[in-house]
Amino acid sequence: MKTIQITNNEIGFPLFGLNQVGKLLFGIGHHRFMSLLRKRGWIINNNTPSQQMLNKGYLVYRLKEIKKDHKTIPSPVTLVTVEGLAYLKKAILKAHIKATNTIQSK
Repeated sequence: MKTIQITNNEIGFPLFGLNQVGKLLFGIGHHRFMSLLRKRGWIINNNTPSQQMLNKGYLVYRLKEIKKDHKTIPSPVTLVTVEGLAYLKKAILKAHIKATNTIQSK
């Protein structure tokens, strides 16, 4: 079994990268997972968390510095909290079950 990379932070709680969460929890790739999160309103167009997800403590973001053409550009990186893992898993599985039941009843 693979392990999810945990990002250290100043509060001491583990944070998980979106790539690892998408692949390990749902078996889907980066683009598909980001699209799913955007459709549900959990992240916005620049892949940062929506205000609602920030307020609930499910997602957080940090600015990562990227060096490009002798310049340092801040780039947001969205991370999932432990509470966010449980919420995402429950919400996505619930939506999948609802969609499956809808298809089967037709």
